[in-house]
Amino acid sequence: MAAALPPHLPPKLSATGRSVLHARREPGRAIAGAFAIVVHIGFFALIIFGVSWQVKMPSPISAELWSTLPPAVNRVAEPPPAPQEEPAAPPEPKVAERKVAEQKVAEPNKADIALKAKKEREEKLKREKEEKLAAELKKRDEQKRTEDKRKAEEDKQRKADDAKRKAEADKVRQEAEARAAAAQSARDKAVSDYTGKIAALIRNRANIPDSVTGQPIIQVRVRLLTNGTVFEATVGNPSGNKAYDDAVERAINGIRQWPVPDDPEILGRQRELLLNIKHER
Repeated sequence: MAAALPPHLPPKLSATGRSVLHARREPGRAIAGAFAIVVHIGFFALIIFGVSWQVKMPSPISAELWSTLPPAVNRVAEPPPAPQEEPAAPPEPKVAERKVAEQKVAEPNKADIALKAKKEREEKLKREKEEKLAAELKKRDEQKRTEDKRKAEEDKQRKADDAKRKAEADKVRQEAEARAAAAQSARDKAVSDYTGKIAALIRNRANIPDSVTGQPIIQVRVRLLTNGTVFEATVGNPSGNKAYDDAVERAINGIRQWPVPDDPEILGRQRELLLNIKHER
C-alpha cells in the first residue's frame, strides 16, 4: 500500500522528488546519513588495509583427482558483514551521585585541614620569632651606635681637656722658665757688674811695674758676707809673672773699702767669686 502524501505536495510527484524534498526539509538528517556512510567506508578500508598487512606463511596445497566432476552445489551468497557499531559512551552517573562525588572532592580531609593549620601556626611562630630577633638586633645596633657616639664624644672631650691642660701647663712652664731665665740673666748681670767693679778697683790700686810685658792673667778668689760685702780676697791662681802677681796682691791687701752690690739679694747664696784680672797697658 502506498504511503499517503502530504496534502501540500502535488499528487504526481515521484518518489525521488519526494526524497529530495524531504532531504531539503530535514538537512540534519541528510548530513548524519552522509557522515555514517563515510565512517563505514573508512572502517571497511581500515579492515582491508589491516588484513593486507598481515604476513601469513603459505600452507601446503593438496589436490585430489576426480574422474568426474561433482555435482554443482548451490551456494548461498554470504551476506556482507554488518557494520560494527561504535562503542557507546559509558552512561553518565546520576545527578545525585555526581554531586556527592564532587562534594567529596571539594571537601578537604580533616587531617589535611589540621596539618595545614599546624603548618600555618608554625610559619606564624617562625615569622614572629624572626621579627623579634630582627627587632632585638636592631635595638642592639642602635644601642651600640649610641654608646659608640657617647664614647667618641667623651674621647673627643677628654682629648680637648688634655690638650687644654697641656697647653696651660706648657704656658706655665714657659712662663716659669722665662722668669727663671730672666732672674738668672739679671743675677748674672748683677754678678758681672759687681765683679767688674771689684776687678776695676784692684786694677786701679795695683802699681804694675813697667817691666811687665804681655797680657798676664791672674785669678783672684773673693769671699763675700751675707750682705755682699767683701771680707777676704786672695790670689787663687798666679799668672806666672811674679812682678805682676806681687803688684796685684799688694793692691788687694791695701783695699779697706770694697764696693757693695746694688741688690745683695740678687746674689742669692753665692758667697764666693772668682775674678780673672788681665793686665792691659
